[in-house]
This record gives sequence, C-alpha cells and structure tokens, in this order.
Amino acid sequence: MSVRLDTTDARFVDVIHTDGTSIFLLGYGMSQPCGHVDFYPNNGKEQPGCSGTDAPLPLTLIREGLEEASRVLVACSHVRAIKLFTDSINTPCPYIAHKCDSYEHFLECGNLITEVEQFSPIVSYILFSFVAAKPPCTFFGLSSTATQGQLLRVQNEKTILKSNFDPKKETKMIIHGFIDTPLSSWVKEMRRELLKNSDWNVVVVDWAGGSLPLYTQATANTRLVGLEVAYFVNYLQEHMGLDPGKVHMIGHSLGAHTAGYAGQRISGLGRITGLDPAEPYFQGMPMSVRLDTTDARFVDVIHTDGTSIFLLGYGMSQPCGHVDFYPNNGKEQPGCSGTDAPLPLTLIREGLEEASRVLVACSHVRAIKLFTDSINTPCPYIAHKCDSYEHFLEGKCFNCVGNSSNCALMGMHATETPVGPPGSKYYVATGKDSPFCRRHYRITVHLARPPRAESWVQGFMKATIHSENGVARNLDLTPSGYVRLEHGEARSFVVTHPMDMGPVRRAELYWEYDMDVLQPRSLCFFWCNDHLYVSHVQVQRLDMELAGPEDGARGKRNVEPAPQLCTVGSREYADIASRSSATFYDNCGTTKGNRHYTETNEDT
Repeated sequence: MSVRLDTTDARFVDVIHTDGTSIFLLGYGMSQPCGHVDFYPNNGKEQPGCSGTDAPLPLTLIREGLEEASRVLVACSHVRAIKLFTDSINTPCPYIAHKCDSYEHFLECGNLITEVEQFSPIVSYILFSFVAAKPPCTFFGLSSTATQGQLLRVQNEKTILKSNFDPKKETKMIIHGFIDTPLSSWVKEMRRELLKNSDWNVVVVDWAGGSLPLYTQATANTRLVGLEVAYFVNYLQEHMGLDPGKVHMIGHSLGAHTAGYAGQRISGLGRITGLDPAEPYFQGMPMSVRLDTTDARFVDVIHTDGTSIFLLGYGMSQPCGHVDFYPNNGKEQPGCSGTDAPLPLTLIREGLEEASRVLVACSHVRAIKLFTDSINTPCPYIAHKCDSYEHFLEGKCFNCVGNSSNCALMGMHATETPVGPPGSKYYVATGKDSPFCRRHYRITVHLARPPRAESWVQGFMKATIHSENGVARNLDLTPSGYVRLEHGEARSFVVTHPMDMGPVRRAELYWEYDMDVLQPRSLCFFWCNDHLYVSHVQVQRLDMELAGPEDGARGKRNVEPAPQLCTVGSREYADIASRSSATFYDNCGTTKGNRHYTETNEDT
C-alpha cells in the first residue's frame, strides 16, 4: 500500500477505473480496488466509443482537434475517467453506480424498464446508469415567435408555467439522432422555418448525453428517452390542457424511433414524421421495437439512405408509416456521390459541421434538408405511388387524377392529401442542391415505323422544351445509360426542372445511336439504319393545388392534357439521324408547311 494509492492517504479516497485491461493488451489503468469506494464504469475496461470503429480518427480530428485525436489514438479508455469526473461536476444527471460482485450480475437488471413506465422519469436516469456510458438526461427547449428559447423541466413546474408555452397552439417537437445535439445547424434551421410558417410551440428535445457512441448504447437509450418524451407530453396534457392530437414529432435517424417509443405511451398523438429512420437494430424488427403506424394517428416517413448498412447506408428501406416517401429511390441522393460537391468546396461554403456531415452521411441527412425545404417552399414535393422507381421514371405512375391517393405531398404538408394504404411507396425526384424541389414532366416519344426503319434501335436521348415561361435545355432522358426503342411504339420518360414551365409549346429531341459489342445485333456500320423515326411528342406537367372548403377533400391533383407536338413538313414523322436533332411544335392540327411559332430567348 505504501507504493500506490490506498485508503490511508486521505479521509476519503474514491477511484474511477476505466482502462483496467492488462498492460500487455495496452491497458494503462489499475483494475485492483484501492480506495474507500471504487467505480468501474462499463466494467472498468474498454470504454464505449474507444474501439476505433465507433468514432474514426479523422472525424475526431475534425470535431475536436489534434490534441484530442492523439488521445483517442493512444489512450482513449484511459482518459475517459477524466471526462466522466469532469462531466459529473455540474451535470444535473447523477452517475448512479451499483454495488455488485460482477459486471455480468450488474447487467442482469430484469424487468426494471416496466417499473420505469410507472413512475416519474427521474427513475429513467437511474436506469440509464445501467446501460449508458453517459447518462442521457433529456431536456426540452421551447422556441416560439415570442421568445428566444426557454428550458422546460417537468421536475420544475415553474419553468413551464413561466414559459411562453401555449397549449392551445400546435406543438412541433424536434428529436435529433445519433452523435447529434440541439446545437446542430439543421436543428436551428428547421426551428426557424417552422416558426416562419406559423406561431407554433417548437420544442427541441435534447438527449445529446445519450446519443453518443457506442451506437448500441445510443440505440438502447432511445427507449428511455422515448419514455421521457412521453412523460413530458402526458404531463402537459394533464396539467396544461395540451391536446396530444395537436402534437407533431419530427425525428431523424434514431430520433424517429425515439418518437415512436414516445407515441406508444401517448394516447391520441397527432403525427410523427420519421426522417430516414435508422436501420441497424430496427430494420425487419417487430413493430413494437421500431417506428410504425400505431405510434400516432398519422406517421409519414422520408427514406433517403436505404442502402444496406454493409454498404454504409444508415437508413431503413422498409416501409413503416401510413405513407412512405422514397425520393430518388430512397438510396444515394443527388450530390452525394463525392464528385458532385467536393468536400473542400462544401467546407468553404457551409462550414466544418456541414462538411463532416457530407463526408460521413450525406444521403442520411438529406431527409432533414428535404423536410425543412418543404415547410415554406412554393414548390410542392409531389410524389407518385408506384410499385418501383424504374416504373416511376418510365412514366407508368404519372396518374394523379381527382382526389385519389395516387399522388401525395412529401414533407411538411403530407397531411393535406389523401394517401394509400400503409406499405404503399411514393416516389419523387429532387435536385442535388437547395432548393431541392423540382417540377415533374413526362415526355412521351411516339415512334413511327416506316419501311426503311429497323425494328428497334438503342441509344441516348436528350430533350429541350420551350414554353412562354422560358426554356429548359438538355434534359437527359437516358441518365442511366442507353435505352432500347421499338419503332411503332411509344416510350415515356420522367424529367424534372426547378421552374414551372407552364404549357410546353415546342420540343427538340437529340438522338445518338449506341453500339454495344456484347450485343452483335446492335453493331451498325453499313448494313443497318441507325436513324430514329418519331411520329410526335407529348409533354405533360404535373400540377397540384390545395383544395378549398368547397371541394370537400384535402387536395386536388391534375395532370394537364398533353397536346401533340409534331414535326414541320409534309411527312408524318421526323427522321432523326444519329447525333442530330429534330424539332416538334404544338400545331399538329394546322396545315402542313404553314405552321408558325413565336420563339422565346429566355433560358431557365
């Protein structure tokens, strides 16, 4: 005892052990008890987030600087004792430890979660010490148009009574996800857009203490944070007269499932919006352990990163709401490939925080940006119910008629349109930069089949469309590669443009034949015809306007009639050679050769 710390050195000696692995396995701390009380967080050995995969060194370097990155590299678990003690000094969340003969027996906590549901949420703090590296004490921050922000505590009723919380208003609750905080730029931006739209109560749920690595730890914490949120809403209902039907929870990643857990314990919760709900530990699981349609009266979900977790996709692809939206097929988003928006440019334009998000989870956070953009944009995010994204791009689902559920609004205004049965998938195409909303157009090419035409050709096509509002140039009809076109048939393509073009008066088609050495029949030199023969073209735009009270429905959708655009001249078709274009006009009913069109010179 004389050569180490022991109980004789002071009236009270307390010790925190965090790196008690053998020195031969690069553990730098003691595992032997040496104080009046010895604490062993997470068994006193390797700490959560110190495995090397939970928080990669480059991210630590970006977030916390060179000094902290070097500590993580050399002695992450060893310095964790410092962080735990420092955090304990002023935190309102107690680090409650339990005397036990082993860590394994400590983890065998039985049915304590059931007990938590029956008592004040302060009990959840006690339970969190069982499972969390840092107890996820949950705080609620209120913002309204009348204040800069106020902290609400259920344990201190005065914080609610003295706040600007108005139970008569609708309440929006923002719940962040993994490795996130209420200080993130996207939380501030969403809060600002919500208050710009209406004078709502906007509550930001702060569970940053429980959202840090390990991911498994944060996943376990979502259930308990959900209990806290449910207790908060139920308290406001009982003591302030809040109507749960006017509460709308907006959760990203793990925050989406947290909202689901809260909804399980709130009778009549109005709405939950899931922004790319997290996949690991939730995909394919029973409804009781993930976000689902029973958690609120209306659950809408935006999927943006549904690639498998093994391919670094973080979001669920499985439908889990009353309506599930899949922008750009719900997988890799435009602008997220790494070449569209190089990291240094993002760093310069949007700062370090946004650059790190683009580097790690560009598609995963796109759901946040799409929802935020939808709050006040004049451009509606019109999505189409379809059995696949491929059929959507082929124009097979361009059938928004009347007040049917074939189309729905994605984002903030999803409740304003009827939707199909749960499990239906709605697809929409967006842009790669903000504002992301795009207008949808279906271009249908009707092919002629004169005697000299091949039965089929394959290649690439682009279109330029003209209207009184401007010109949309070089719209790529074949972005995924060449297409095979059968002469005598029609082929549709869905394209997008930021501007509402209005009725299209003229279209130009560019055609380029493609030869594929793996398909000998496509090789075209001297003995075949690589021309494309087009009878006429149709361009339809999808429009949507909100219904008024006299309509007796929540929304009206309309696909305007598509006039035929025809070629000029005496022939009934246009003969387009490879690598050339043809022009089609909206005067198919006029006399051949006497057609007239007033061109516009404004590009959009």
